[in-house]
Amino acid sequence: MRRALQAGGYVDMTHARAAGTGRLIHHLFAGRLVAERGQIKLLRESLNVVAAVQALNPKGAAGLPPPPTEIFSVPSDYVS
Repeated sequence: MRRALQAGGYVDMTHARAAGTGRLIHHLFAGRLVAERGQIKLLRESLNVVAAVQALNPKGAAGLPPPPTEIFSVPSDYVS
């Protein structure tokens, strides 16, 4: 049985200006890749969504409505 190749994590820093607000964001992306027999089996990427909101929303995070008492990062009817 062949084992999956687990590539070490990767990090990428981007520097972009949000077109809607003109704010400059220095965004750090991170990820992990697992491949097996030349096929990607797992790809996980992450970023700081609060920083993205601050750059893209004219009022920053303050422009968002208050969160509800229950927060879903996927649709509420999602089944894993």
